[in-house]
Amino acid sequence: MKMLKFFLFVVVLITIAAIGFSSCGKGGTLTSITVTPGDITVIPGTSLQYQAQGHLSDNAAYFLSTAIWSSSTPSVATIEPTTGYVLSAATGTTLITASDPYSNFTGTALLTVDLLSSVTVTPTLPSMTPGLTHQFTATGILAHGATQDLTSRVTWTTSPDITIATVVSTPGVAGTGVVTSLATGTAIIQAIATDLTSTIVGSTMLTVTSLPLSSLAINPSAAIISLPTGTQQFTVTGKLTDGTTPWQGSAVWSSSNTAVATIDINSGLATAGTTTGVTTITATDPITSLASSATLTVQL
Repeated sequence: MKMLKFFLFVVVLITIAAIGFSSCGKGGTLTSITVTPGDITVIPGTSLQYQAQGHLSDNAAYFLSTAIWSSSTPSVATIEPTTGYVLSAATGTTLITASDPYSNFTGTALLTVDLLSSVTVTPTLPSMTPGLTHQFTATGILAHGATQDLTSRVTWTTSPDITIATVVSTPGVAGTGVVTSLATGTAIIQAIATDLTSTIVGSTMLTVTSLPLSSLAINPSAAIISLPTGTQQFTVTGKLTDGTTPWQGSAVWSSSNTAVATIDINSGLATAGTTTGVTTITATDPITSLASSATLTVQL
């Protein structure tokens, strides 16, 4: 009788393992594992939540809740073996691995930890009327060129007078970086970030004006450049509701076809892409969403 119970217990264990291997009753069998986020670069002290996605022979996919996690270089980043929660500690690289306990399949992603070089605050030179709120963002530029969204990690400040504008500064909490304009004037919005070696500040100047923006205009309204190295500098002007006061804000630039031409999101410098054709260049005010467009033709 005891042998029978033991046999049944073993059968149950094997069945559970088989169910896990076949993806909790899904039709296919596991063929590969993908780890997300993939290969990324972050500053020291960044925490990350990794996930493992199993891919099945019938093209279905599911998240592996039973994955076993490991870090090849714990001195660079540690990982909680059952949850996939990572904390980066020192500069360097480490391979994050998710292993399926019911098979030999693993998935990996490379995590690089790099020092912070600078911080960019956007929108660049925004203009708001009193009583508006807008989400500002802080982007870290790392030592070897990678970027990281630091909006929820930095300390936000506004100066010199908080009667002009305020900013929410509660790192790790939703709403951090939200600016509220209060009265006419100018205010410097700052994002203060730290890594292992230094404190780095990024900033932008906010203009609070009593007159809202009424329209934008791109110059030139149409342009032609040539492959392979052609460029075109676009500029944008704006009018306020009084029709005469110049707009003091800045626009976000985009190209409708980046294969034809790309454009710097902040400066408005367009560069020929990889093919001839026509693309629409658009300048958008990030506060009001007012926009203006121009046509850019790329030829041989």
